[in-house]
Amino acid sequence: MHCLWCLEHMLQLTPINDSLIHRPKADWCVVYVNSELNETEIWLQASLQQDTSSEMNFRKPIEKFFFMSIDKLSYGREALLMSTEVQDNNK
Repeated sequence: MHCLWCLEHMLQLTPINDSLIHRPKADWCVVYVNSELNETEIWLQASLQQDTSSEMNFRKPIEKFFFMSIDKLSYGREALLMSTEVQDNNK
């Protein structure tokens, strides 16, 4: 499996103005995201034992089912916020 992620976020700290002391409010927005997934197989797994206890045991016997194969998947996203900021800076 080959996976590549590239992303950028923007953080704006907004002061809270009331009679209490607060940390500034964190407003996050996505500037862009680019991701790529190559040569990947996805398998579904099911436990063969029904266990009612809440204890996690990762050594239980499992059954695997092939679900899908991906040769290449690309995803890109650019926030509209950046284009409006560029326009505001050009005025």
